[in-house]
Amino acid sequence: MANTSTVPGATENSGMSSIAKRIAVSVGLVTGSVVVGLAFAIALGFGVAATTGGLPTDFVSVLDLVTTQSGFAVVALGFLGGVTGWRFVEIRRPSRRELRLVIPAVATVLAIEALRQLAVRQGYVGVAGTLSAPEEMNAAAVAVLLGLTVLVAPPIEELFFRGVVQQYVADAASPAVGIAVATILFVPVHGLGILLTASSLMAAVVVVFVLVVLSTVLGVAYARTQNLTIPVMIHAGYNLLTLFVVIGVQRAPLAAVFSLL
Repeated sequence: MANTSTVPGATENSGMSSIAKRIAVSVGLVTGSVVVGLAFAIALGFGVAATTGGLPTDFVSVLDLVTTQSGFAVVALGFLGGVTGWRFVEIRRPSRRELRLVIPAVATVLAIEALRQLAVRQGYVGVAGTLSAPEEMNAAAVAVLLGLTVLVAPPIEELFFRGVVQQYVADAASPAVGIAVATILFVPVHGLGILLTASSLMAAVVVVFVLVVLSTVLGVAYARTQNLTIPVMIHAGYNLLTLFVVIGVQRAPLAAVFSLL
């Protein structure tokens, strides 16, 4: 009679192999989104420059944000449509219990960002941010950036990092591993903005710390609710209220706020 018992070591190795594969796929998804975003940036940049005779400085940040989010959206939707299926990500009307997570989550990350802004104002930490933007922008550029930051970036980034990357890894490993991988990949995609704006290594490290906390909070919210609406609300609320924190702490006009985020 054949022995059909499972070999513990083989099962464990198979599980680790599956986790490693999913992490590798996640890295590939992020890389692919960057490549797609760069392709969009080149195409749109040349298109606008050819049409207008040059790309206005005010709209370079807009172009950067639009193309980056487009890369995330294309890759996430392609992965869901071609690999996991659309039901892989849960998006539904939040319950009251789920909504109770939003305010404490936003408050936690916002408090850390407020402390960072205070440290910048007092000169303890240099200026750094995730978006390379001029200190002065016209009203149209400010309005577009505001809309992109609050209404467009949160749902797209949460779909990509929490709905796709985190869930894909967590299904083979655990929620904690999924959150960790999503966070490790979330921070580097904001790296170019940090490199372009950081006035010192310490300033960059502090921004990275804020991003790690933000991503972890978003990941925990998604893991606890399995409802993408919740991290989207937290992310959007954080982005919006951070603008007011910067205005209040730095006493900067709205046109200059994006250079301090």
